[in-house]
Amino acid sequence: MIAPPLVSSFPAASAIGVAAVLLTIAHLLVVKRLPEPNPVPNDAFAKPNYASLVTRPAALGLATFGGVLSVLADRTQSDTWPMWLVYATGVGVLVWVDARTTYLPRSLTRLCWLELLIALAVVAVTSSDAPTDLVLHVAIGAAGATAVLWLVWRLTGGLGFGDVRLAPIVGGMAALGGVQGWLAAMLLGTSAGALTGLGISLWRRRRPSSLGSSFAYGPALWAGPWLALLLR
Repeated sequence: MIAPPLVSSFPAASAIGVAAVLLTIAHLLVVKRLPEPNPVPNDAFAKPNYASLVTRPAALGLATFGGVLSVLADRTQSDTWPMWLVYATGVGVLVWVDARTTYLPRSLTRLCWLELLIALAVVAVTSSDAPTDLVLHVAIGAAGATAVLWLVWRLTGGLGFGDVRLAPIVGGMAALGGVQGWLAAMLLGTSAGALTGLGISLWRRRRPSSLGSSFAYGPALWAGPWLALLLR
C-alpha cells in the first residue's frame, strides 16, 4: 500500500529509538499502578502483582526490544512509523503483561487504542497516501480481525475476551500491508498461537501447572504483523 524508502537517516533512527525507550518506560509506569483484578477469576493461579513485574531487567529488555523494532519499522514502513512505534512499545508492553500474567488489562488496552488512533491521525495527515483510504483500510482490518476473534471466543471459548479487545489493534496494523499483508499477519499470528498452545500443552503433561491448558494468546497475535512485515 505504501512504498517507503529502504533506508532512513541515522539521526531519524536515533530519535525514533529514543522515543521508543521513553514510551516503553511510560507504559511500564502505568503497569506499576494498574489495579489488580478483583476477584481473580482463577483462584488456583497465583497471578503475580502488576507492580512486581516492573523491574530494571524487564525495563531494559523491553526498551531495547521496542527500540529495535521501531527502527526496523521506520526502515521498511517509514510513512507509518508513528503507528509502528506505538505498536512496538505500548502494545508490546501490553502483551508482555499478558505473557507474564495471562491478563490483558482493560485500561492499558484502551490506552493503546487511544495512542494508535492519535498515531493514525498523524499518519493520515502526513502520509503520501490519501488519508481516507488509509483510515478505511485500517478500520476494515480492525473490524475484520475483531469479528474473527469474537466468533472464536463466542463459539469455542478458546480465547479470553482480552484477546478480542486486542484484535482491532492487531487487525488495524496488519491492514497497513494491504489485503495480502492482513491475511498473512492473521494467519501467522494465529498459527504462532496454535503452535505455542501445543508446545505448552506438551510441556505441562510433564510439568503440570495451575493454569491447566490456559496460556497467553496475545503475544502470538501481536507477533503476526511483525512476522508479515519481515516476510515482505
